This record gives sequence, structure tokens and C-alpha cells, in this order.
Amino acid sequence: MPHILRALPWAAASLLVALASIFELIPETTAQTLIIVIPALMIATINAGPCALRRRSA
Repeated sequence: MPHILRALPWAAASLLVALASIFELIPETTAQTLIIVIPALMIATINAGPCALRRRSA
């Protein structure tokens, strides 16, 4: 799967958090925390390949 397709859900999540903060649907401190945490999770997981333990050995 291309990286751009893996990044789209993360981008949507960040955008929705920002919109929810603008419309005051979530508290400001929660929104600020999520705006920092969501990209960090994306960076940690988007380049993750298959787990080494699940690979078949030849």
C-alpha cells in the first residue's frame, strides 16, 4: 500500500481534531494534546513493515 494511502486516515484524524477544537466540541487542552500525539503516532506506525516475528523463514 502506498505511503500516501496510509497517511490519509491520519491526516483526516488531525483535521477532524482541529475542526472539533474550532467548534469547541472538545476541550482546548485535549485538542492540543491530540494535535501533538496524532502525528507522533503516524510517524511511528506509517513506515512499519511486517513484524519480524511473523515472517516465514526459508
